[in-house]
Amino acid sequence: MISIITTLALIVTGFIMWFPGAFSQGVIQWAMPIHAIAFGVAAAVIVAHIFLSIGHPNSKISIRGMIKGDVPVRYAKEHHEKWYDELVENGVVRETKKQDKGA
Repeated sequence: MISIITTLALIVTGFIMWFPGAFSQGVIQWAMPIHAIAFGVAAAVIVAHIFLSIGHPNSKISIRGMIKGDVPVRYAKEHHEKWYDELVENGVVRETKKQDKGA
């Protein structure tokens, strides 16, 4: 959602700055800081997206799944429950049960 808002803000304010003769001075003065803020937010979203997809420790299994085509059964059960249930139903994997520890 943030990407959509910043993209629209960049397009509208960029259009205003590109054709300053078609707009009042007040609109142009507001367009410039809004354009700069929208760019900053969009850049932050891109950096965060890259970090979460490559640098975050919890994403390594997802990246492996995208590259190699497989993920551990436990990961599939925890993150993709419908897919896991389908695999169990089709006999591709056996259902794992948690054992109580302690007591």
